Amino acid sequence: NWNDYWLGKRTDKDNPTHKRIHHELPTAIEGWTPNSSRYLIRASDGMGNLLRTPWVATMNREVTESAQEGYYLVYLFSADLKTLVLALGFGAQQFENAYGRGKKFFDSLDQAVINMRVNSEHFLNDFKLDFRSKINKRDVRLDDEGDFKLRAYEKCSIYSIAYSVDDLPTEVELKDDYLNLLALYDAMAGSVILPAVED
Repeated sequence: NWNDYWLGKRTDKDNPTHKRIHHELPTAIEGWTPNSSRYLIRASDGMGNLLRTPWVATMNREVTESAQEGYYLVYLFSADLKTLVLALGFGAQQFENAYGRGKKFFDSLDQAVINMRVNSEHFLNDFKLDFRSKINKRDVRLDDEGDFKLRAYEKCSIYSIAYSVDDLPTEVELKDDYLNLLALYDAMAGSVILPAVED
């Protein structure tokens, strides 16, 4: 029911779709997550004004406790709601705060993503080939209309896996992908090789 809800343009805590996003999705993800107290699991449909699509994130508390900072695991939907993306990527807001919304935003974000990939790609060798073959190391595709937030989310992705909403894999496979990407995230969070987010 997202499209009907989105037409209202404003978040509505009494709307069943809002409740599903803020309560049911995080609860489901928390059920998949071992040692869930290590993580902050949050979802959003916007802050007053509705986002074009909702998201739900898993944040390692050693890296960040805010979707605006650091990097984290996040489920995103494309603008047409036909693609579900599980991405490990940066929070876009920290780059917007530093550089605004112009060319420097995208250039700095591109460089940060490349830096993280170069310094973390060796961790992928610890995972099975079938998982490694799913990993996308390029921008994700979420919007063809130019919504800034979704374009920023596209650029924030360090690693991602995309699914067709009309042909989702089994819950077992979805959970397995999530746990593998979570393990990659944790390895990156504990690495002394990766630069600090501020750097």
